[in-house]
Amino acid sequence: MQTPVAPTYLLPDDETVTVDPWQDESGTEIGERIEHWDPFTNLEWTRAIKVNLDAIRTQCGLGEDSAFALIASWRAPTRTRLGGSGMAVELGTLTGVVQAAVGVSITGREAGGRLDLTTRLVLRSAGSAPTAISPRRTGAILWTETERVMLEGSAARFPTAAVDFAVLPRVPDSANWYLDWDSHDLSHPVMGGLRLLINREKARVVNAVRSSTDDPAGPLIRSIILTDVARQLVRTAVGDDEFMAAPDSFPDESVGRLIRDLIATIWPAVPIDTVRGRALSSPARFDADVQAALQVIG
Repeated sequence: MQTPVAPTYLLPDDETVTVDPWQDESGTEIGERIEHWDPFTNLEWTRAIKVNLDAIRTQCGLGEDSAFALIASWRAPTRTRLGGSGMAVELGTLTGVVQAAVGVSITGREAGGRLDLTTRLVLRSAGSAPTAISPRRTGAILWTETERVMLEGSAARFPTAAVDFAVLPRVPDSANWYLDWDSHDLSHPVMGGLRLLINREKARVVNAVRSSTDDPAGPLIRSIILTDVARQLVRTAVGDDEFMAAPDSFPDESVGRLIRDLIATIWPAVPIDTVRGRALSSPARFDADVQAALQVIG
């Protein structure tokens, strides 16, 4: 096991910074899991922070005119691998115990899976006469904390976007949805090689994909979409000789692993060669198996 690299400058005690829980726009505490999330839902989160600036200056050997800032950032490491930062909150040369709020704005299409929320106190200026072992570099991290939040919901694990079908080649303008994917290379990550496109002109379908929809037909529409997508993915994969030669060899988060997991869910303990034979010789039975396993219409 590698020993963590220690900073080469003084750091304040953890008690010099205290944080409140992350909250959404309504003031509700976020917690460790967000239920009923979908890629059409943007996230606006804030948290309050108290910083004892006098104690930090003393413990880090910084000048009385040293300056600081608070920065919050986010990253979605398990799905999109994207990230971003909120606006920096400049604390400047304030003294005493200061309270401030930081926030992040996350576009739904950039999120998914696990979100890592990191809050940092950084140095802006060491001020006059810092000690030899004081932090000096602008941006030096004096305190940091990371919290993890899981996004859950019927569409949380699936890359989805609402688009204008009129500009899509080879797709009927009146289609409700379209699975855009590269069936020739199943080793692509799900976020890069698979995308469910929803016709934005079909308001009811767009609304149904949202996990929080109040449309009573929403769950049914989502179930039908899920079944259609699963059928396309599995039927294509079991017809691919490369996939059939090594169905368990695909890396985590890849399209191939997603399909392999789907097959194991729909046909538990059934040899994959049997699934392939059923897709080729009895497509009606194949479709019925998918419907039964995914519980279409209840």
